[in-house]
Amino acid sequence: MLFLTFLLIFLQAGYASYIFWLRKAWNSQPEYLPNKASAEKLSILIPARNEEHSIGNLLNDILLQSLPKEQFEVIVIDDASSDSTAEKVSMFKATNPTISLKYLRLEDEQGLNIYKKRAIAAGIALAQNDIIITTDADCRFSEDWLKTVAGYFEQHKPKMLLGAVKFDNKPKLFNTFQQLEFSALVAVTAASAKLGHPLMCNGANLSYRKSAFDQVGGYGNERFASGDDMFLMYKIAKKFRGGVHFLKSQKAMATTAAKQDINEFLSQRKRWVSKNRFLPDWNTLLVGALTYSATVSLIIYFALLFCLPVSFGWQVFFVAFTLKFIADYSFIKSIAAFFSISDKLKFVPLSFFLNLIYVSFILIFSAIGGQYYWKGRKVK
Repeated sequence: MLFLTFLLIFLQAGYASYIFWLRKAWNSQPEYLPNKASAEKLSILIPARNEEHSIGNLLNDILLQSLPKEQFEVIVIDDASSDSTAEKVSMFKATNPTISLKYLRLEDEQGLNIYKKRAIAAGIALAQNDIIITTDADCRFSEDWLKTVAGYFEQHKPKMLLGAVKFDNKPKLFNTFQQLEFSALVAVTAASAKLGHPLMCNGANLSYRKSAFDQVGGYGNERFASGDDMFLMYKIAKKFRGGVHFLKSQKAMATTAAKQDINEFLSQRKRWVSKNRFLPDWNTLLVGALTYSATVSLIIYFALLFCLPVSFGWQVFFVAFTLKFIADYSFIKSIAAFFSISDKLKFVPLSFFLNLIYVSFILIFSAIGGQYYWKGRKVK
């Protein structure tokens, strides 16, 4: 028990130190505002599957962009939709001829496991511009999204630009829990990129040079249905030192819907975790191991206190628990204004407890079978 006590304190101290380091990195990065017009040209890729209810909203957001329309093109890659997605895109194109809009239909292939990768690769092949932007059909953006991305590329010359993503604000406790957790993950993305060791990215708001994509050999990894963007990010970060940046700007933030029920939520997390053991970046693996161990150690130590009572055990648990909570709360508080979740801070204690439970079991859940459902398909 003495060894477990030492291990618990060691893990919590290491975890808290890392979180405070990330918070410092987040706070040191100013929010970006474009200070002049950019001449950069962009290609926006939208992989879509059965998005008849959302694709129109995204296309309308693009129509209203402040960046001149001659500086960007839109490519919708329809991944074998069975609804009216194609009709929605065709109608939009017919009524808005000022936008350069291409539509590409992909059909199902037997035994295929890399649907989104196939769609993005097909879109890149059609793209006429060097700056590629990928997003999801159910995302929404402000009118200065493209102008901000173009300005950052022209001013700072990144090879890859990670964009912010947030969940929409619905008055549901489950939505609030996801908002708090997801905002923290995006902020970790920003801070780690600032420190020169990007840990993750999100294809809902991601940009990169087509030339950089080609120089690293594109995706290259054909095994997984998820994680393509992260594998690409690691390759670009390795080849172009300091070439992966985070765009800290509310004007260029994507907004999307949180998962509506626990099954969708767990399926998404299973998809995220499924490829972690295959990640080629040791820094990411070590951070993941530290985060998971710091969480699980609290649960295990708490359970052991009832089996192997020690006079100082509860005091140690309280110190360890408090250390982790203070680290997590201070980090979320520092990012709350940027993600517009300041009014949600009162739910952090509850979210902290829920996170302890679900993170402790997510790896076990992910290990039960290698398949999950994504966009109506069973993949692995």
